[in-house]
Amino acid sequence: MESYTQQDEVDKLKTWWKSYGNSLVIGLLLGVGILFGNKYWDRNRVEQSAAASSLYEQLVTNIKNNNSKASKVTSGKIISDYKSTPYATMAALLMARVNFEKGDVASAQSQLQWAVDNATEDTLGHVARIRLARVLLSQGKIKEAGKLVLGVDDGDMAGYKAEYYEVIGDIYAKQGNIASARLAYQKAIDNTGKTSGYKSILSMKLDSTSEAKP
Repeated sequence: MESYTQQDEVDKLKTWWKSYGNSLVIGLLLGVGILFGNKYWDRNRVEQSAAASSLYEQLVTNIKNNNSKASKVTSGKIISDYKSTPYATMAALLMARVNFEKGDVASAQSQLQWAVDNATEDTLGHVARIRLARVLLSQGKIKEAGKLVLGVDDGDMAGYKAEYYEVIGDIYAKQGNIASARLAYQKAIDNTGKTSGYKSILSMKLDSTSEAKP
């Protein structure tokens, strides 16, 4: 009877294997594939980041050497070939600053817009958004600048509350909304370290505004 029972269990196992064995093998293969796929993805991501980092260092050197042509080529390669890495956004931000300082505001605006749209990290996205708003303000494009920052909630500003509220204050000041400008500047000051030199700049902006007289 015991022998029969053991054989019965073997038969059951064979039947189960015929029914589910292939699915099990496929599942195991998929599991192994995912495991090695993740390892490949991680390795590929590291390699991509390393290559982008090397190019970014080259870009910084090109800019220091005032090699505009090489800077343009290198930044273009980083942005096109390594878009998924933070270095692409960093390259766009860096070139935007260089172009703005040269007076090429259109190129700076385009690069900052790209950074806003494609930033892979929130920190870089905040930086790009704030800088683009400032560039737009410098061109008198108050409405466009407002669209970038006025809709950002306080809780979403991360570690950039002072910078956001400064730009918001600038927007309101240009609109002639002095009360809102002062409120924004005060919020910027409240979110700045006591010993920060940046705080004195914000205080000057606050002091330069006054309540509109009726």
